[in-house]
Amino acid sequence: MSPNEKSQEGLIPENTLAVGMREETKGLRGGLYRNMTPEKSEALGNIVDAGFRDMVEAERKPRCRKGDILTIRERTVEYVHKRIDERRLPTIEGLAVALGINRSTLFRWMKDSADKDVYEYLSMVYECFADMHSSAALANITNPVSWIYYSKNMLGFHDKTDLTVTSGTHEEYSEAPTPEQLEAKYADVIVDDE
Repeated sequence: MSPNEKSQEGLIPENTLAVGMREETKGLRGGLYRNMTPEKSEALGNIVDAGFRDMVEAERKPRCRKGDILTIRERTVEYVHKRIDERRLPTIEGLAVALGINRSTLFRWMKDSADKDVYEYLSMVYECFADMHSSAALANITNPVSWIYYSKNMLGFHDKTDLTVTSGTHEEYSEAPTPEQLEAKYADVIVDDE
């Protein structure tokens, strides 16, 4: 039986993908698999195995419907408990898989306040996941750089930049300044290397 047939039946042997991953990444330098150690290879294989198992499990259940708050809650709790057992942080993407929907649909549900119960529950879950990720990064359990990337791209965090634009007049020059005028204005700032 091929690996595809096994995975389609949901009979994925423990750590099958980890073994293949180790062989595939042997000798690679740079890129995605830079500094791949046997421990990292094993961890990566476990992550791939768990993610694929999540997908196979989700395929066996009916897709969640937006207004079905009881099923959404049940699947969310199942998903988080599974992540606790696996000692892995829950993600928005993983939650979408557990609900049987895609990430875009999940984000639409989170933004639609018309269905108040779903909106409020998913907003709370979203904030809870953000708290888990930031707490792990601040405790130096996860890589802070990875956390920043994930937070900006998946959790909606962003760097705050304040920019104030004021309208004004160029009283000093009625036309574009000449090089001599600019030199006179910035003479105390320019360092001449000669």
